[in-house]
Amino acid sequence: MKLHHFYKECRKYANEHTPDVLEKVLKAPLNENTENTSVEHQKRLVWNYLLTSFIAAAILMSLSIIFVNIHFWGSNKENGIVPKVTLSPSYNIVYAMQKTYDNIKTIVIEGKEISKNMKTNVVLSNNSWKEIYAGPLNYRYETPDFIRVVNGDKSWNYYKDLNRIEIIPSDPSGSPFLALKSKIDDIAKNDSYKLVGSEKIDGIDTNVIEVTSGNSKNDSWVETYWIDKKTNFILKQETLHNDIKTVITYKTDFALDIDKESLKPNFPSNVPVIDRLTEFDIFHSINDAQKAVNFDIIVPDKIPKGFKLFEVRKYKNENAIELDYYNEDFTKFIFIQEYHKDKTTVNIMSNLNDDVLKQLKDDLNK
Repeated sequence: MKLHHFYKECRKYANEHTPDVLEKVLKAPLNENTENTSVEHQKRLVWNYLLTSFIAAAILMSLSIIFVNIHFWGSNKENGIVPKVTLSPSYNIVYAMQKTYDNIKTIVIEGKEISKNMKTNVVLSNNSWKEIYAGPLNYRYETPDFIRVVNGDKSWNYYKDLNRIEIIPSDPSGSPFLALKSKIDDIAKNDSYKLVGSEKIDGIDTNVIEVTSGNSKNDSWVETYWIDKKTNFILKQETLHNDIKTVITYKTDFALDIDKESLKPNFPSNVPVIDRLTEFDIFHSINDAQKAVNFDIIVPDKIPKGFKLFEVRKYKNENAIELDYYNEDFTKFIFIQEYHKDKTTVNIMSNLNDDVLKQLKDDLNK
């Protein structure tokens, strides 16, 4: 039982029973032959009841810490997947951040990203982007050279430098907002994190969280997040992977209403359009897809909990298919590509952590 659920139950019990206790004490018949008839004594009885209740709650809390294994400081992982419950300041901040992002329905985010080699001081990339998000199948992502508009079951990709528009099946995995939500979920579940301080960014008070991951000294990741204390949104993210340092700054607009015109593929009319949808047959069940191929589709026996089949894509010009799975909020995906010639070759793309992905690969390669 998580501790905040324990607090909730204690509060519920107190609300239900404390008034009854007070009423019984205050309405008890007075004994005129003893000194216990005083109002002061009745008050003492009330405080005795409250003190007894407090002591009982403290005992229950201590037992829950011992038997349920609640940790008050730090955050760690168990079996690489499920974290232990913690009440550290860093846990509270990450939990609040996770819940805030989960509740977002529409949002506009602008990001700037600079990546540099710290040894050579060479700038490797300097990018900026903007996303207007109104759902996993309804968003617009734009960079100086590229625009993607996902609207329902289609995705329009406008390559400005190539002067070309391609229409492909919808692509929830291309949303920066969903990728950010996915990263926050990973931090909450799998990584080691701690509160390292607070800092003002452009006059905004932030909590600073440090996240560490990696399997060895030669492959270590240290990520630092500056989180707005009022909104629980990330203002800045710094990643150090070996010698490469990447800094991303975010500007967020909590848009309640998104202009529907901005989510339409309103590209220049003189740009050539290539409809890639004609290259696929789209199915929404394995049975329907199986009828369209001449080899046995390999289906995972143990798809991770919470995932559902989104669609199956059959490549018309190839003896190949792709099974697309997403979790409920589209933050995690599993794409299983299967090519058949003399035998079936399976390729997996996913943003799951390595442990879960390995289990899935082992299952498919039996």
